[in-house]
This record gives sequence, structure tokens and C-alpha cells, in this order.
Amino acid sequence: MLAKIENKVCRECGITKPASEYYKHYTNRDDCATYCKACTSLIGKRYYNANREKIQVYRDANKERTKTYNRMYKAVDPEKTRARGKAERENHGEHYKKQGAIYRKTHKEETRVRNKLYNLTGMKVARKMLSNTYVKSLLTKHGSGLSFRDIPIELVALKRVQIQIERELKKQTA
Repeated sequence: MLAKIENKVCRECGITKPASEYYKHYTNRDDCATYCKACTSLIGKRYYNANREKIQVYRDANKERTKTYNRMYKAVDPEKTRARGKAERENHGEHYKKQGAIYRKTHKEETRVRNKLYNLTGMKVARKMLSNTYVKSLLTKHGSGLSFRDIPIELVALKRVQIQIERELKKQTA
């Protein structure tokens, strides 16, 4: 195997770029992919645009297989999966907020019915059972400065105990 390289010429764009601009590809002698990251992205987009129907047919035909693979992938290294998701939300949070707003605008009735149903059933059950989601929602409402996902489970447990004590006191005074 050759020594690690510092620069390499991309076979797609022909520009000399540092090795950090290439994905790792351990079967190549220089441990770098043939195309730079930017060109790899463009090649992928070109392929997707040229083969949308074919890709959609494959996805539809292999839905369960894909779901199973994704579950197994997440189970192997859940911390890595969480970190990747967190980075994705941090990098593209505004995009997701905009998409959510667009969806809610175009699906007003569905969203209204779903929210009403959740408020009638889900929150009553969550409130009674003091689910993690319910307790976390209380913690974020009270200006803890933490985002929903960053609230440690220990804090949720403490808040749950506090609520249980408050409920018990309310019963005894009533």
C-alpha cells in the first residue's frame, strides 16, 4: 500500500484537492475515493434524478426489508444514531420547521383532528401515568433552558417524584 497522500486530482472535475475533500475508500491504494465529496454528491443527485421511478419502485417493493435494516442499524450503535440525528437537526432545524409549517398549512383538517384526538386521549393518559414525554413537556414549559431531547432521565425522575408528592398533598388536603 502506498503512503497516505496529501492532495489528489478528482476524476470528475479534474481539480486537485486535499485528501480531506475525499471520502475514505480503503480498497483504493491511497485510501481515498476516486471523486471528491462535492462531485460524489453531484453524481448521486444526477443518478437519483435520472432514475426516480426505478428508485421509487425499489423502495415500495422493499419497505419491510428497509425498515428491518434501519432498526438493526440503530440497535447496533444507538449513541451514534442519536448523535447523527442531533447533528442533522442542528444543521437543518430551520428546514424541518419550514416543512412542518407547510405540512400543517396544507393538511389543516388532518392536523386539527389529530391534535384534538391526542389532547382528548393521549395527554389524559400521559398526565395520569406521568410518562417521560409528559414530564419533559412540563420541564420545557418552565424555562429550564434545555431542549426536549437534552433533558436527562434523572431530572425527569426527580420531577416525577415532585409531581407525585404534590398530588398526594393535594389529596390529603382535599
